[in-house]
Amino acid sequence: MIREVSSKDIQYSDKELNKILEKYDDEVMNYVKNTLLYELASFQLASAYNHDCIWPDSSLEKEYIEAMGFLSFIKPAFKKIDNNKIKRILEEKYSLKIINDDPIKIEEIKKTSC
Repeated sequence: MIREVSSKDIQYSDKELNKILEKYDDEVMNYVKNTLLYELASFQLASAYNHDCIWPDSSLEKEYIEAMGFLSFIKPAFKKIDNNKIKRILEEKYSLKIINDDPIKIEEIKKTSC
């Protein structure tokens, strides 16, 4: 998924590439942890409450851990993804446009001034 050559055809040493990949991994993991997991845990807790499915001895921590365990059950659902939804999010939120799916080619959407 990650290339070893930048868009400017600059070669990276293994050490430099590892530093780049480490920053990338940290950024993605922080986003997942700080956004998606909390959103999932909150949704799951609200849904459990609305359906009267919370055990009397449950705790917020237990519910959060339950939400994390839930991810392993939904993994098969990610085998078929909606490419158009990803493209729409990339365009609307990140100003990026997928030009080609395979091999992937992405371009920045240039904002025009009025």
